Amino acid sequence: MTLPLEDARQIVLDALGQVAPEIDASTMSFTTSLSDLDLDSMDQLDLLAVIEARTGRAVPDGVVRPHWGVDALAGYLANDS
Repeated sequence: MTLPLEDARQIVLDALGQVAPEIDASTMSFTTSLSDLDLDSMDQLDLLAVIEARTGRAVPDGVVRPHWGVDALAGYLANDS
């Protein structure tokens, strides 16, 4: 089953809202890196855990890079489904 990019982006945004509710997704760029959003490594692991719970798919350790933004992570989810 293919996950459309828009659906994958919404999953990432929803997860980001749970992990870092102080981030305003309406004003951020989808290419802003996770580290530039002030997500430390624990926040990034929490983000992946929320995504896994939502999709039922694990994102392997080491796949996501700190320089990735919402679109890069959504692209990974859409292309790896």
